[in-house]
Amino acid sequence: MNRIRGCLKGLKQHVVPVRFHCLLGTRLGDDWLLSSHTSCTKTGSARATLSVYTPAISFSTKNVHDSVKQQTGQEQRPQLLQQIASDTRGLNVERTLRTNWSGVGPPRFWKKVEVAALISSEIGRPAEHVYCLKVDGKTLCLSPQQPLLAPTLPLALALLYEWDRQSERLRPALMPLTRLLAKSLSVDDSCRALYVREILEHFGADSLCFLEHAHASLLARQERLWRPLRENASQVLGVPIKVTAELVTAGIQSDFALQRMQEYLDQLDLWSLVALHSIACLSKSAIIGLNIQQGRISTEEAVLAGRCVEDWQADLYGVVEGEHDVDRAFLRANLGAASVLCRLARAYPETFANASSRVCREHV
Repeated sequence: MNRIRGCLKGLKQHVVPVRFHCLLGTRLGDDWLLSSHTSCTKTGSARATLSVYTPAISFSTKNVHDSVKQQTGQEQRPQLLQQIASDTRGLNVERTLRTNWSGVGPPRFWKKVEVAALISSEIGRPAEHVYCLKVDGKTLCLSPQQPLLAPTLPLALALLYEWDRQSERLRPALMPLTRLLAKSLSVDDSCRALYVREILEHFGADSLCFLEHAHASLLARQERLWRPLRENASQVLGVPIKVTAELVTAGIQSDFALQRMQEYLDQLDLWSLVALHSIACLSKSAIIGLNIQQGRISTEEAVLAGRCVEDWQADLYGVVEGEHDVDRAFLRANLGAASVLCRLARAYPETFANASSRVCREHV
């Protein structure tokens, strides 16, 4: 916890409610994590092609279109930087994101971040639906043989924005989407089975199914925030969701409900499964994860549901600065990253269904 506090020191000043839109107009997510700076630093022709709308700041993608038009003489939607640098040495993401005791990583060592279409070694031309990040011409890699890949351009641009907004020192806590994508690319069949099992454990003893009848005000808050999410999950799975007021250590859901949830998880693509697993572990609720994956709730609604009891206690006894606010910011940032991944998977179902880690490695 002390390390998390160090990672997120001053994070409240970096959280701005925004909405992302990609070139195709796809909504990526609400309440994303941004740097407090309001101007976008230059990244050449691969400057972040995201529209950001907040009460305080606004910048558009016009500069990207102008840059592509200047290079190609065409008005068409840009395909963005299909040249791959001859230097094949990559920058290791895991090593780059290591931090010291305070949670601060190494100094920012790059000037320019670009999105590039990965060249397929088999066909000798840009591979379809595979994008990577380049910092000063070097490809970001998870390992010497595995670049940090994104199956869609909007996801690659969101990653670009995350790297481009780093200040003088890297703060990995401000890069939740990078960590989530790296986790997705590292999953094999055994990991997938483990994630499914852990999600089922969270679902069997879901925090949204344990109500507190001893305090009327808390029970009213729980019913207001949790009942709609349970009803949504029940509708999606086709089974009733059980609730209890008893303190139990085992799961309370029926075997049939667990079976229906497993069937639901088995049909998810790898990226959505990893996002749902991350949400379930962070919020201690697979029901919140299912609602985000289905697009039923926003990030802020998920945070309110996940911190229902903590917020009730804070209303009674006050907020502990450096504890409650940091925990809330950490949850909001990571749920926002998972929400972005889920929204893109819904917008591009075929692309994400085919973009497993095995398919991505075939393009290296």
